[in-house]
Amino acid sequence: MKIKNSYVKIIMWMVLGGIVGAIGGLAGRTIGIGKFKEVFINIFELIANNIIQIQIAVGTLSALVILVNYISAKKLMVKDDNDVDELSDKIELKQTIALTFCSINYILSFILFGIAIDGRNQFIIASVIVFVTVMVFSSFMEISIVNQIKKGDPMKKGDPAELDFQNQWIDSCDEAEKLITYQAAYKTFNIMKYLLLATMIIGMIAKAALNAGNTIIVMGGVLWLVMVLAYSYYGCKLQKNKINL
Repeated sequence: MKIKNSYVKIIMWMVLGGIVGAIGGLAGRTIGIGKFKEVFINIFELIANNIIQIQIAVGTLSALVILVNYISAKKLMVKDDNDVDELSDKIELKQTIALTFCSINYILSFILFGIAIDGRNQFIIASVIVFVTVMVFSSFMEISIVNQIKKGDPMKKGDPAELDFQNQWIDSCDEAEKLITYQAAYKTFNIMKYLLLATMIIGMIAKAALNAGNTIIVMGGVLWLVMVLAYSYYGCKLQKNKINL
């Protein structure tokens, strides 16, 4: 039987959450929180002790993916093909993958460098060098890929080295590209709402079970709050200006 009353649905979700939490707590007591804590500590110790190798491996693999797709797109751009639309889609896919891995490389490098800043890391200088190298490489490749896209589509505008690049880029996109970007952004917004909620819940469990402190809870809450406020602000601004997307 399908429940139509929204209030009843909310209550049922709360009850379900309580049941899941109770089961999780019972499982923790039965298995032993200490074992979970020991597993996490061992994992972080393993990462910390091998951080320089992990930095090099992640940076190298990401760089290979970026270069392979960038070079493939470059070769396709000079290829003669009767099916122009299919060729254009292939080029766009390669460029999108390359740009995505530039961002992934940035994020993972920051995470790994944060872990590398540790007294147990005997190769801290090497970690700094790897981090800077990855940042420079990813930045240069991002500029090269954007220039490659602009070469294939002269209508595209913007310089990745400028602060207002994103605004210039989206303004130079056609209506179909803008619609794709807006829909992707909205779906990302919805995913992040649940992800940040999950982060806060995990932070609360970690605080109670592992004495992890309040950092995860506060950071998750602040990011969630900023995201909602930014979304509401720009939504009201666009509505006020009557911008037709």
